[in-house]
Amino acid sequence: MNLTLGMIVKNEAFYLSVILPLIRRAFDEIVAVDAESSDETRDVLQKQGARVIVKPWTGYSDARNEAIRSAKGDWMIMLDADEAMFPEDLQMLRSIMMDRAYNAIIVPKYEFSIDHEHHQPYWYPDLKKRMFRLGVGYYYHGKLHEQLTRPGERKEEQRCVPEVHMYHYGQSKPPEVVWLRHENYRRLEAGEPLLAEVPAGTAVPRQAGVPFLRHHPLKGVAPARSMAEYGKARA
Repeated sequence: MNLTLGMIVKNEAFYLSVILPLIRRAFDEIVAVDAESSDETRDVLQKQGARVIVKPWTGYSDARNEAIRSAKGDWMIMLDADEAMFPEDLQMLRSIMMDRAYNAIIVPKYEFSIDHEHHQPYWYPDLKKRMFRLGVGYYYHGKLHEQLTRPGERKEEQRCVPEVHMYHYGQSKPPEVVWLRHENYRRLEAGEPLLAEVPAGTAVPRQAGVPFLRHHPLKGVAPARSMAEYGKARA
């Protein structure tokens, strides 16, 4: 059973350089759709053996569906560049994927804010269906907050695995970056022009979070160092 990591990326060299070395061995291939990054994103991906498809940005669903079309595995796990999982958890999911009764797996997601030490409990468990069998008709639809679906999908062919988590660090980016992303989400939904930068004089709030007590992939004072230490301890 071959497992594909699917990604859509743009200018995410930092998180990719920290996370991919940790999880790479859990996957048989990586397919990344790059929306014309201007940093070292493609170099980082190619060093990990990823197949990179450079494609002008036409929307989240289009990019994810391009990754699905290009995949050669039996299953795909779709992660964003600023999301991580434990390698041990990925191995657990492999055993579930061997069961022909299931075509999709749902797991909860932790959302981090302020830094890599605090999580935002408001959204938890924020269940995500990001693991799915390839070749059975799954595709993404929706302009924003895209959803994975397929014709005739039945509830019993999906399995929720609450003990396995995804970890999302996007809210840990600088407050201006987070504000701009969410403002552009709103503008996409409203059909308004997107912003390239935060307008002068905008009051940018800082996300609130609570200390996260359980060990997680990026826990530590220096995220890159702590991720490397985590990988070495389990090599």
